[in-house]
Amino acid sequence: MSRLISRLFTALSISALLLGALALPAAAGPAAPQVRLVDDNGAQCPGAGYTSIQAAINASKTGDKVFVCPGTYTEQVTIDESIIVRAYPLWGAHINVPAGIAPTSGVTAAVAITADNATFRGFRMHIDSGAVVPTVRPTALACSAIEVAILVLGNNDSVRHNRINATGTRTLAGACGYAYGVAIGTESDSASANVTFNKIRDFKFGGILVEGAGTTALVRRNAIQYLHLAETGVSTCVATGCAQLNTVNGSFLATFGIGVEDGADARLVRNAIRSGPDAVGVGTAVRPSGLVDLGTPALGHGISVMGTDSGDTRIKHNAIWRTSVGITTAEDVEAVDVFENHVTTSFVWGMMLQGTDAFIYDNVIENNYYGTLVQGANNVVHDNDFRHNTIWDCYDNTSGDGTAGTANTWTNNLGEDDNPDGLCGSPG
Repeated sequence: MSRLISRLFTALSISALLLGALALPAAAGPAAPQVRLVDDNGAQCPGAGYTSIQAAINASKTGDKVFVCPGTYTEQVTIDESIIVRAYPLWGAHINVPAGIAPTSGVTAAVAITADNATFRGFRMHIDSGAVVPTVRPTALACSAIEVAILVLGNNDSVRHNRINATGTRTLAGACGYAYGVAIGTESDSASANVTFNKIRDFKFGGILVEGAGTTALVRRNAIQYLHLAETGVSTCVATGCAQLNTVNGSFLATFGIGVEDGADARLVRNAIRSGPDAVGVGTAVRPSGLVDLGTPALGHGISVMGTDSGDTRIKHNAIWRTSVGITTAEDVEAVDVFENHVTTSFVWGMMLQGTDAFIYDNVIENNYYGTLVQGANNVVHDNDFRHNTIWDCYDNTSGDGTAGTANTWTNNLGEDDNPDGLCGSPG
């Protein structure tokens, strides 16, 4: 051993080692981000290395990009790395959601984003709603009910430019279809995301749901349409996922275009929300046989906020029409700002605000059956145009020391019909 050590430390050996070290390549750093191409049949992108979106995701690491070429992909997708998954070009790739998908954190989602800083962009998603017959769920079904089309459980994620719709001849009353378009967080898992420029239609309950304490979201410039055909003689929730039990006057009161619930906070900006052109909001009849004539149902709420009190929810510059209630806040909602929205042709109220300490200003609420109802306390309602509604333009259902004997402050609002007198006034 001593002779070996003495050899290693001779001058000649040291010089040789130094020269050898200079000749060796530098230590390898982190791998450069990769771009992975996916093509379902190799026809659109002949050089693609994958035929499955999920296979490309499984091979990816943080910073990689998965570009999905035009085609049809029948698969469930889970994004568990901080990567970009994008249809290239936008809307060229179609995801057909298969039956029998596995749940993610207890939720059946067609696309689940569990990583932080991930992007899912530009896909068309089609979810089978089932056929008109049979009305009772058979033992073997070619499709299955999906709770959420896109579920976000990570932070700082992006869901952008996607188009989601149901196929088939059933939507609300079908045994299949999907309950929510995009969900950020759950009751027990917080998340954060930007949800922008998506088109969502044919959902059973909600277009976009922001849920759970600690969950935050920017929901901006999405187009949400509640488009369901009239269905007569439909089984009352024998099939999973139907919503008939919440039907009043042709509207599904539990449904919403955008919902913020259970302590979440969101910025809701420049979204367009509406029912289909044939929705009338009337005509539901529950018959002794237990069957329901749905008529052509209207969306219950355009925007619904429940159970958030941190004061960080903003409802700004949204356009809402042909819903039962355009914008609603629950009794436990505090300090929500509602401003610069346009609500028209609602079948009941343009706005129904039951929370407290809100600022409500610069809204246009017109051509609804009722205009604006405020029944919380300490709200400030100013500089709104509440004119041209059928029954009341301005209605305050409280008592207190505020304007016109209410518990709220009303200033500079326009409206011909108000209760109590003095809440609003016409110009001149």
